[in-house]
Amino acid sequence: MTLDREASLEDNFNLQLIFTEQCNLRCRYCFEIDKGPRQMPLELAKRILERELTQEDDPSEYQVDLMGGDPFLFFDEVKELVEYFKLHTNKYNKKFYFVIGTNLTLLSPKIEQWLVENKHMVILATSLDGTREAHNHYRCDSYDTVIRNLPFYKQLYPDQGAKMTIGPDTISSVYDSIRHIESLGLPYVAANVVFEPVWGDIDNKKACLREFSHQLELLVEHYVHNSNLQVPNLLSLPIHKIVSSNDDDPRWCGSGTHMRAYDTDGRKLPCHRFSRFSTNKIYEGSKSIGPRVPTKCDQCMYVAACPSCRGYNWQVYGNPDSRTSYHCEFIKLQMLATAKLQYLLNKSLIDNLFSSGSPPEDVPGKTTLVTLQAANLIFNSLNEDCIIENCELG
Repeated sequence: MTLDREASLEDNFNLQLIFTEQCNLRCRYCFEIDKGPRQMPLELAKRILERELTQEDDPSEYQVDLMGGDPFLFFDEVKELVEYFKLHTNKYNKKFYFVIGTNLTLLSPKIEQWLVENKHMVILATSLDGTREAHNHYRCDSYDTVIRNLPFYKQLYPDQGAKMTIGPDTISSVYDSIRHIESLGLPYVAANVVFEPVWGDIDNKKACLREFSHQLELLVEHYVHNSNLQVPNLLSLPIHKIVSSNDDDPRWCGSGTHMRAYDTDGRKLPCHRFSRFSTNKIYEGSKSIGPRVPTKCDQCMYVAACPSCRGYNWQVYGNPDSRTSYHCEFIKLQMLATAKLQYLLNKSLIDNLFSSGSPPEDVPGKTTLVTLQAANLIFNSLNEDCIIENCELG
């Protein structure tokens, strides 16, 4: 069995096992608000995975996420689970591989050797919030340990980047933090502002938005002059969907469709964000979902390109389709920055269109033209000053 991470969404299913709620860190922005000593029994994990891999109607490839907390607190159990299914791959008509989410502080020579021996079916995913100061502020002074283990991570998983979370206390270092992560040799940065209402009063939120706008401007200039680098998702929102999407149910992920989770008790969830230790609520299927609550997002023209967390929506409103909007103005600033970057990166194409009235033969593709159409719409409908001055707390 080999990893095929190029499989389309229709062919790939994301199965999440909340292996443990325990963690050796207490990151200040962590959405897992009710951590406890609970751990998924090994035999339960085996039964769930066995059942999933023998289903006939789901996609042909499974990405099995082992999540926490940090699963490496229970390395022996992780090892036994992976090796059990490694020995029985021929039983299943589905391909599968494991992704272990870890804060990268618990690696040891024993764990590293096992990962090397199983790199054909196990990869790691981790977080790094940028500079030492930014990372340590939210992530329990763990920077030095993460950096010490980073060479192993990069060598074994050269295609893996890092997740970076942005809060009000680190928003002034976004540019420096992304540049720092790039300097460490990681190929990409999956950065986002938090969805929760952490921005303080209205004046403090406006100050955060002004600073965020400045940081995005610095990043746009950086990627215009370094077009060989992979652009982080802060500046690569799918703005083409604003003008091309016919989806009545715009989703940012596969929660409830191409994604399913099981908590430590074996309860089936649309994704891990519906777990009790993330929401302090018990999810019991459709009977746990209340009526859809109207929000300001319902009539927003940008909603198809706007990230939303269905689990957090359910936590706040009792319905995953009722979008929270605490992060609204930050996303609009990202849309402006994405549009500006696309305009600058494709300036020669735009000049050609204006001069000849038609695209050149080597145009990069229809998506590029639709993206530029969306960029033009954004330029004509969004204004940075208005976004900031008219911001709301909810």
